[in-house]
Amino acid sequence: MMGPRPLEQIRSRRRAAIHEAGHVMIARLFGYTLASAWLIRDDDAYWTGRVQLRNMIPINAAQSRMIGVAGAVAEACWDDRFWDVESVDWEARKPCRTRIGP
Repeated sequence: MMGPRPLEQIRSRRRAAIHEAGHVMIARLFGYTLASAWLIRDDDAYWTGRVQLRNMIPINAAQSRMIGVAGAVAEACWDDRFWDVESVDWEARKPCRTRIGP
């Protein structure tokens, strides 16, 4: 099976960077410190990313949910689209319903 074409790889890398930047921005808003952030190309040549934050303990459950969904929200903002989603925050394990848009 062939991997993505070059333009698809570029878009994938950009989307991963925007997604991770969303997590970083909201975490910084709450006063957390960035330890590291990076992008990784998977076996199919698509990109994903990771963010590590410092001084996360104790973390407020609402802040945890906001940081958790911030990547998807950043992507939606970049795409200039509405976002209706029911997502589960991995740390808090509580449903989070969010609507972005007018």
